[in-house]
Amino acid sequence: MFERPDGSEGMEIWPWVNQTPMTVSPQLPLEIVMQLFKRMGPRVILVEDHGSLVGLVTVKDVLRFIAMEKPGYHHPSWDERGGLDGLLEELWSVIRGVVDRLGEKFAGLRSRR
Repeated sequence: MFERPDGSEGMEIWPWVNQTPMTVSPQLPLEIVMQLFKRMGPRVILVEDHGSLVGLVTVKDVLRFIAMEKPGYHHPSWDERGGLDGLLEELWSVIRGVVDRLGEKFAGLRSRR
């Protein structure tokens, strides 16, 4: 904790924050952004326009965009994906997968004791 000039308290978060984030211009071609991910390995690349943050890009964003640009790609509609029932089913399967993995991890920790 530290005291700000106005007398209020603040918390130092610099140990957990990337002090030199990777930034790109919105005009930079996607191919170059993909090369940055491959070569530099950042989790996120910030998009900066004239000193202002205008967005961020993740590897998942780039891969999703590339997949959607492939010839013959058909993005399924809400109804084709099952509507609300399909969304809830997908969410449930993700939650069950996470719970199963956590159970396996904790079971492995218990067996080591």
